[in-house]
Amino acid sequence: MPGILHTAEYATAVMAQVIAFYQISDDLTGGVTARMQRQRVVYKENHRLHFILAQQAFLTTVGTVVSRSRGVVVDRQSCP
Repeated sequence: MPGILHTAEYATAVMAQVIAFYQISDDLTGGVTARMQRQRVVYKENHRLHFILAQQAFLTTVGTVVSRSRGVVVDRQSCP
């Protein structure tokens, strides 16, 4: 799932797994905050975004968080 479509909860789960796996410095809060700020482009008016996603993106479980980003995709599709 593209990061720009992640919810804060899903981004937190994904980034926490990456931090643990690669044993890198933990800036989870900063990383999630930055991702949510980049997501603002989705809400800007006068443009249209298209995403092509594999079905697996909607079925993947990350930790205990199921791909909650799918709601974001559905919401954006219903926008005028």
